Amino acid sequence: MNKNHKGTGNATETSPIKRYVLEKPKDVFPLNGDEPFSNSNSSNNPPSSFHNAGKKHYVYPDFNPWSYNPQQDVVMQNHLQKGYYSAPVVNNELLSAKNMVHQLLNTDNMNNSSAGTTVTSNSDSDQIVNKTTSTNSKLNALSENIIEAMNLRQEYNRVHVKSAYKPPPRVTLTDHKKELWLQNLANPDDPLSRLSRTIPHGIRNKLLLDQCCSKKIPIPRAIWFVKCVGTNELRGLRRKNAPGSIVATGGNNAKISENNWIHDWTIQVTEYMEKIARDCFTYKEKETAPTSNIENSWKDNLNYIIKLTAHLYLEELINQEVFLNWIVKFLKKIYNDEKSENSYEYSTGDFKLISFHIIIIKLFWFQLIKVDYLSNELSEFMLLNYLKLLEDTTLTKSIRKSLLSNLKFLIFYLFYYNSSSFIIPNNWLLLKPVLQKIIDLNNPIISAQFEIISYRNESLMIDFPDNNLNPASSVSIIKKLDSFNGSNINELSKLIFEITNKTLDDNNESTPDNTSNDWKLHLKLLLNWCVSSYRKNDDTQRVYLTVSIVRYYLWSLSSRPALAKSAIKTKKLEIEIEILEFIYAINDKFSKSLVGTHEQELPVNIDNFLILVNKLYVSKLFTVSSYLRRLISSGIIYLPKALDNCMVHLLIIQNLPILNNTQCNTILKTLTNEEVGSSMDMDMEFQKSKKIISIFLDYMIDNDDLLNFDNDYNWEFLNSLNLGLKFLTADHLFNELRTRINNSQKLVTVTKEKIAVCYKLFEILNNNSKFFQEFLSYVLVNENRMINLYLETLYFITEIVSSNYTLVNSLTPLVWDGNGSTASTVFTRILVMVISNYNFLKSNDSFNFIDFWKFSIEVTKENNLLNDLNNLVIYETTNRENELGKEDLLEILRDFKIENLNPDEFLDQYHFKDNVVMLLHNFLDQIRLESINGEYLSQSLESIIKLLQVLKNSNRTSLDTILMEYINNDILPSLYLDFDAYLKFIMKLLIHEFMSLMQVIQIFGKEETIADNITGNSNHKLIWYLLLREDINCHLTHYESLKFKLIKQNFELTHPSYILKYIVKGILEAQSNTNITAVSPDSTAAVVMETQMGNVMDHLPTPVSNNNATPLPLISGATPMIIDSVHFKNTFLSAFHKKISKVFNKLLFTNAPLLIEQVVSNDFINEDEMLEIFNELLLLDSKAIFNSKDLYRVMEVLNNFNLPICQVALKIIFENEFGSDKSDDFKLISIQDILMMLFSNSRQMEEKRIQNDNNNCRLLSQLFDLLSPDLKLLVLNAAESYFLRSENFPKVYLPSSENESLVPYLIDIINNCSKTSNNCEHKALPLTDSLIFSLNLSLEKLIDSCDKVINVSDSNYQSSLSENIIERNSTVMGKEHEELCTSISLFLKIILIHKTFLVDLILKRSVDLSTDTFLQNLVKLYSSTIVSHNSKLKNLLYDILLSLEILFTEAISVNMESFKAQEEASTANGASNESSARANTGSIMQLPPLNTKNKLSIFLKDLKLRDGLIDLNNTQKLYLYNEKAELYQKFKSKPFDLIEDSNPIIGMNNSSVSLQLFNALIEKKNPG
Repeated sequence: MNKNHKGTGNATETSPIKRYVLEKPKDVFPLNGDEPFSNSNSSNNPPSSFHNAGKKHYVYPDFNPWSYNPQQDVVMQNHLQKGYYSAPVVNNELLSAKNMVHQLLNTDNMNNSSAGTTVTSNSDSDQIVNKTTSTNSKLNALSENIIEAMNLRQEYNRVHVKSAYKPPPRVTLTDHKKELWLQNLANPDDPLSRLSRTIPHGIRNKLLLDQCCSKKIPIPRAIWFVKCVGTNELRGLRRKNAPGSIVATGGNNAKISENNWIHDWTIQVTEYMEKIARDCFTYKEKETAPTSNIENSWKDNLNYIIKLTAHLYLEELINQEVFLNWIVKFLKKIYNDEKSENSYEYSTGDFKLISFHIIIIKLFWFQLIKVDYLSNELSEFMLLNYLKLLEDTTLTKSIRKSLLSNLKFLIFYLFYYNSSSFIIPNNWLLLKPVLQKIIDLNNPIISAQFEIISYRNESLMIDFPDNNLNPASSVSIIKKLDSFNGSNINELSKLIFEITNKTLDDNNESTPDNTSNDWKLHLKLLLNWCVSSYRKNDDTQRVYLTVSIVRYYLWSLSSRPALAKSAIKTKKLEIEIEILEFIYAINDKFSKSLVGTHEQELPVNIDNFLILVNKLYVSKLFTVSSYLRRLISSGIIYLPKALDNCMVHLLIIQNLPILNNTQCNTILKTLTNEEVGSSMDMDMEFQKSKKIISIFLDYMIDNDDLLNFDNDYNWEFLNSLNLGLKFLTADHLFNELRTRINNSQKLVTVTKEKIAVCYKLFEILNNNSKFFQEFLSYVLVNENRMINLYLETLYFITEIVSSNYTLVNSLTPLVWDGNGSTASTVFTRILVMVISNYNFLKSNDSFNFIDFWKFSIEVTKENNLLNDLNNLVIYETTNRENELGKEDLLEILRDFKIENLNPDEFLDQYHFKDNVVMLLHNFLDQIRLESINGEYLSQSLESIIKLLQVLKNSNRTSLDTILMEYINNDILPSLYLDFDAYLKFIMKLLIHEFMSLMQVIQIFGKEETIADNITGNSNHKLIWYLLLREDINCHLTHYESLKFKLIKQNFELTHPSYILKYIVKGILEAQSNTNITAVSPDSTAAVVMETQMGNVMDHLPTPVSNNNATPLPLISGATPMIIDSVHFKNTFLSAFHKKISKVFNKLLFTNAPLLIEQVVSNDFINEDEMLEIFNELLLLDSKAIFNSKDLYRVMEVLNNFNLPICQVALKIIFENEFGSDKSDDFKLISIQDILMMLFSNSRQMEEKRIQNDNNNCRLLSQLFDLLSPDLKLLVLNAAESYFLRSENFPKVYLPSSENESLVPYLIDIINNCSKTSNNCEHKALPLTDSLIFSLNLSLEKLIDSCDKVINVSDSNYQSSLSENIIERNSTVMGKEHEELCTSISLFLKIILIHKTFLVDLILKRSVDLSTDTFLQNLVKLYSSTIVSHNSKLKNLLYDILLSLEILFTEAISVNMESFKAQEEASTANGASNESSARANTGSIMQLPPLNTKNKLSIFLKDLKLRDGLIDLNNTQKLYLYNEKAELYQKFKSKPFDLIEDSNPIIGMNNSSVSLQLFNALIEKKNPG
C-alpha cells in the first residue's frame, strides 16, 4: 500500500476517521469475479483505487476494509450469546461417500443403459462387472469436462511468445568513462544490471583479456563481460548474413562466419596466454619495483589467466578443439625452439616456460587424452621434450629432475591409460629408446604391450630398416669410417667391438661376451675396408686408423680396473686369431684368382695390405712366430705348385721388417726352390740405405750441401726397397738422427727445407706415423736444447699438422693417459709442444699463427688448452709486431743491391706502389732466369720474397690491390707468351701467401680466350694445372713443393665444388673441340699422360721377382693400379684422369650429392665419358658397363665397398635410357626386364661371391637409392608389378628356379624406393591402371590362399601365441605358412605406400563405400585365420584399415561440409571433424574391433591425478526430451547468449533460452 497516494473515490462510504485509502493489490484476483483490469495495456499500471474500478464491487481477500450495516448487529448478538458453528452437511463428516457414490453410479448407469449389461455374481462381497460405458453418465461427463477444461487452461496459459532476448547494448564512451566503467566492473558490489545498460564499445580480443587481467576483474564478472562482447559480435555477423541484407551470403555461410569468429577469438586467447607467460618470465616491470612485488605480480597474472581460460573452456566460450590443439602445438613449439613475433626464444633453457605449460597440460589433461589424434601428438612431443631435457646441460640438477619427473609421470599415465597413443611412426626411431627408459620393462605385462606398440610403429614406417639388420650395419659402419674426421676413434672402437658386448661394464668383472660374433664380423669388415682397392685416397690413413681402432679398444679394456688381466689377454688373443684368419682369407682370394676362373676383379690393394701387416706387427697385434707355425703346420707350402697357392704368404714374408730369420729363410727356400741368399741381399740393400741416410744426416746436422743427397738415384733407391726394409730404414733414420743431434758439439738448425725433406723421406719409407709421432715430437720437445728452431719453421710445422689433421689423429698415441677414461690424441700432444715453443719465440714474431690457433680451438676439447688458445688469439690480434727492424731491412736491401734506398722511404705509402711493382718485376725476371739456367737462384728470390713480406705486413690491403692490378694488366694479356714462367710465378705467390688459390681462380676464371682448351695456353689451363696437375716441373724446392701440395690439399677439402666446376669445364670444352689431337707427353706446354706403375713386384721387388719366372705378374690385374692403356675419347679426361678419378672417388664416399649435382646431373656431359671414369673406379676393363644390358655385371662386383660407385653408374644409365622422351609403359617394361636380370644374376653370384656377407638382396635394393623420385617410382611400380603379376602368386620365383623366393628382394626394393613418399609428404604415390587391376585380383588370390592353408589349431600353437604375441613360431607354421605371411606383409606394405591414392580412387569409383569390393576383401583378409592368428599381420592390417577409415571420413567430411553446417554448429574447424571421424571408425567398412582390452589400466590406481575442471563442469551434460520422437537430444545453447536481458522492464519470455523449449506455463492464481 502507498501512504502518499490520495484517493478520489467515495469518501463518505468509509469511516469518518479514515486516514488512508487502499490500492488494488498487485497480482491478486478478486473473490467475486474476473480481473477487472484484464483488458488494460499493462498490469503494472493499475487505477489509483479499486473503488473506482467499475459498477461492481470487488472483494479481495485480506484487503477489503470494514463497513457497517444492520445485519452485522443481528449476527453479533446471535454469535456472542449462542455461539457460532457451521451446520454439518451430513450426519457424520467422518463417514466415506464411497458407498453412496458407488450406488448412485451403478443405479444411474443401470437405469439409463441399454440392454446388454451382464452381471455375474460369485459371492455377496465380490462382483465382477462387465458393461458398456454410458455416454450420458453425469460423473463421467463431469470428469471429461474437468480434464478438458484443465487442458484448455494449460494450453491457454502456455508461453506462446517467442524469445525477445536482447543482449546488453554497446555504446561509445570516452576513455575516461570507459576506464570508470571497467573499474566499476571490477567492483563486485556494483550490480551488473546497472552496468549492462552501457557496455563500452571497442574492447575485444586481446584488449579485453588484458583489461580483465590487469584490473583483476572477478572471474564471474569477467565471463559476463566476455559474453556481452561476444554475443554482440556474433549478432553483428548474423545481421550481415541475414536474407534481406546487402551482403547476405546464406545461412550456411553465416554459420561458418560465426564459427570462424569463435576460432579467431580462441586464437586470441591462446596468443595472450603465450604473451602472459613471456612477459612474466622476462620481468619487464620497472626496475625500481621491489622484487617481492614483481614476483607476486607475475604469479597473480598467471593464476588469473589460467582460471579465466578454464572457465572460458568449460562454458564453451572458446573453441575447445582449437584450444586443446594449441596446448599440443605449443609443446611442439617449445621443443622446436621457434620464435614468436617478439623474437622471444622458446627453449628448454628457460625452464619456467615449460613448467608453466606442464601446469596447463595437467589442468586439461583428461580433455586431451580423450581425443585420439591429440593424445598421439601429445605423447610424441612430451617424449621429445623429455629427450631434450635429458640432453640439456644449462639447467641445474634439481630443476631438471623436477621437470623430468613431471613429464615422466604424465607419460606413465598416458601409456597406462591408452598405449595406442604412442603410435607415432614419424619419430619412433628417435623416441623408442626414450620410452624404454621411462617405463618399467621388467614387468612382463608392460613389456609385452611395449613390444606391440613398437611393432605397430615399425610396421607403419615406410622406411623402417629391417629388424634382421644389426644396429651397426655394414653400410653404416663403412660410412662412418669414410667420414672419419679425426675425433671419433672412441666411437668407432665401440662400434666395432662393443655394440653387443653388454657384459663389458665398468661395474662388472665378467669377461667380454664371447658368445656374440658381431665384433668378429665388424673387425673383418674393418680390415677389408682398409685394404679395399675401391678407395683411391688416404691409403696410409686407413691403415693407421684401422690399427688405432684395435689398439684403442685393447687400451680401453686395460683401463677398466674391474676387468681381469686374463680376460684382456684372452680378448687380445682372439683378435690376433681373427687377423690371421683375415690374412689367410686374402691369400685364398689370390690363389682362387690364379688357379680358378673367377670373373671378378679382386678388390684388394696389395700395397695397403702389406703396410697393414707391418703396422700390426709393429703394434704387436700380428705375431710372426704364430703365423709361421700355422703356415708350416698347414702343409700348404709342401704341396706341388705351392707358390701358386701361397702368393700372399710369400709377399708377407719378403716384406716383413725382419732380417736373418731362419724360419722365414726356410719357407722362402721351400717356395722358390733357390738357395738361401735373399737375406744376404736384404742385408746389402739395408747397408746401402744406411749410407744414403748417413749422407742425409750430414746435411741435417752439419748443414752440408743438400745436393750431395738430393739426387734421383738416392730417392729411387729408397723408393725401390721392399716394405720391410723401408720400415727398418725409417727406424734407423730416426734413431741415428736423434743420436747425432744429442752428440753434436754445436746447435743444429732445423729449417723449413729440412723439415720438408724429412717429411718426403718418411713418406717414401711409408712411415708418416714416425714423422708425426716421433720426429716432430723430438724436434719440438728439444730436451737437450741442441736444436735451433726458428719461428718460420714452427709456422711451417703447424701448416703440415693442420693440413694432415685427420691423418695425425688417426695415429695411435705412443703413450696413453692413465686416467682410464680418455687418451690424449697425437694432435693434442703436438699442439701443447707448439704452444710452448711459440711462447718462447714469439718476441720476434713475423708470422700470423691466428689461423692455426682458431683451427685448434675448433678441434680441441680440453678446457685448459682452450684457455691458452683463446689468449693466443687475443695476442695475435692485438700485440703482434709484424715490422722488421731498420737494420734487418737495410741488410735485405743491401743483398738486393738497393743500398741507396732508405728503409723509411721503402715503407713510405707514397712510394709503396712503385716498390711493389718493382719487386714483382724483379721476381718474374728471377723466375725466367731460373728457367733458362735450370738452377734455383735461392738468395735473390729469398730477398725479394722477404721485402714483399715486409710490404705485406705494413699494408696488406694495398698490396692485394696492387698485386691484382699487376696480374690483370701485365700477366693476363701475355699469359700465352710465357706460360711456364707465369705458372711458376703464380705458384710462388701462392706458396709464400701473397695470394690465395681462390683469388687466382677468381682472376683467371673470369677470362676466356679462344685457346681455352687443354692443348692451348689459356687462363683455364692455368687453373687446371694448379688444381689437377700432380707433377708440375717448376724447379721448386722441397719446402715449396710440400707447401704447394698442402695448399691444394686444403683447397680440395674446403672447396670441392670449385674443383668439380673446372673439371666439368674441361670435359665440356674438350667435347666441343673434338678435332683436338691427343696430347703429347713430351710437350712442355701440355699435360703429361699418366701411366700405370706396373705390377705388384715393381713396388715390392724381391729376388724371386727379379730372378725367377713366377706367376706373380698375374696379380697385376687384381691390384688397384690403373690399366696400362688407359685411354679416353675425351682429351681432358685422358690428361687428368688420375686426379679426376681421385676427386670423384673421394666425393663418392664423403659428399656424393655434390658430385651428382655438379657432374652426374649435368645434361651437357656425355654419359659414355662419365661411365668410362666409373668403370675405371670399379676396376672394370674389358667388361665395362655402358648401358642397361651390361648391368648384370654390376652384381658380379657389387659389395659394401663399391656400392656408391655402382649407385652413380646405375643412375647415369637409367637417366640416359629412361628420359622424358620415352613412354611410361616402355620404361616400366624395361625396368622389369632389368630387375629380372639383376635377380637372376644375384642368385647366381650368391655361391660364387668371394666376399659373401649375406646381404646381397639388401645391396641390390640400395642400388636405386640415388635415382630421381620419378625413376624411383618407376622401379617401385616395376617391383610391385613383378610381385602382383607373378604366375605363382602369392609366391614369387625366378623363371629358371623355384627353390628360393624372391619376395625378400622385392621387399627391400619396395622399402627403399618408397622412401620417396617421405620426401613428398601428403603426396599420393600413383598406381597404373594395370597395377590397380592386379592389386584387386591379387587380393582375391591372397584370400583364397589363406583358405587353402591348413589351419594350425593345436594347443601347443595356441599356447605359443598366448605366450609371445609378437614372435611367430615358424617351426609350427611351416615353410609354406611362413612364405604366405611374408607375401601378405608385402601386399600390405604396397597398400600402406599407396593408401592416399587408393582412397581418392575408391571415392571416385564407388558410390557406397560399404559395398566396395576391394574394401570388403580387405576386411575378409583381416578376418582370415592366418591373419587373426598372427599378431604382427593382425595389428598391421588393423592399423592400415584404421588409417584408411580416417582418410575416407576426412575426405567425406570435406566434401559435405556445406551440408553439415547446421549439425556442426558447435564446432569451429576441421579438428572436430577429425575427432568425429575417429569416433565413427568402423562405420564404413564394418571393421571388426581389435582386441583392445587395456591390461595396463590396473596400474592407473597407483597414479593419483584429479581432473581440476570436473567441479566447474555444469553445462555440458544437459538433454531435452522430444515427446513426439520419444528421444533424448543434447541441449545445445548459444554460450555467449547465456546472460540476462538488459531491459529493466521484465518481459514474458526475454531469456536467451526460450521458455517454449520446456513447455512453460503461466498460472494465474493467488499466492499461497
